[in-house]
Amino acid sequence: MILILCHLHDAEAAWLAQRLRRLAPAAAVRLVSAEELLYARRVVHTLGSGPAAFTLTLQSGAELDSRAIDVVVNRLCLLDPVLWQGPDSKQYLYVLQEINALYLSMLHCLPAGRLYNAPSAVALGGRALSPAEWQLLAVRAGLPIPPGWPPATASAPTEPAAPAAQVLVLDDEVLGEVPPGIEPDACRQLARLAGLRLLELHFARPGAGFALADATVFAALHRYGNAPALHFLSLTTTRDGADLGNPERAARGALAG
Repeated sequence: MILILCHLHDAEAAWLAQRLRRLAPAAAVRLVSAEELLYARRVVHTLGSGPAAFTLTLQSGAELDSRAIDVVVNRLCLLDPVLWQGPDSKQYLYVLQEINALYLSMLHCLPAGRLYNAPSAVALGGRALSPAEWQLLAVRAGLPIPPGWPPATASAPTEPAAPAAQVLVLDDEVLGEVPPGIEPDACRQLARLAGLRLLELHFARPGAGFALADATVFAALHRYGNAPALHFLSLTTTRDGADLGNPERAARGALAG
């Protein structure tokens, strides 16, 4: 099973689920929202001397068993238990911390090699770094950054400018059109330094050349065509053991459709 965890507004997650189903109709693809996790009928999380595991029964009756999940694409930021919001803010904050700690632990049950992105203590969706932190890592990786960094403190927050170019690093593969003057190996190195297996890099063009402006784990996956979906499918099998990950077969099926 490929499990995609997301928020209700996440159009990229919906696009990925649709593309996976189109490329491999036999694949088990489950799109689960943060609200479905919060209102699950039953949650069992086992920790002890043996392997950690969980089973989750959603309101629809669907069951998620960690032992049957091949790949998780985790696009969650935070689980907000809005039902507990009220006059007692301390109780709400307690539930907020506990529910997020529970799902952080549950996500860590899954094989690290098939979890995109692993949660951190800061966010369920992985490392949440500021543009300044990304640019510091960029310097260490050998990527150029805009001149005049760090920027002067703005008096008011401003809307970030659209990137002039973007690429996706997925398990050391660089997808998308790498802008002139940018080394693909430096893009890979940035993802390694961040400890991330899925990372989208945003480049600005402050002058004649390109420079890293920001990076995010919440990639605009549709920009990279079938490549991300085919990569996730390559890690899965059907319940009877049949391989779903042959890119040539999947691509032929998509073209035929």
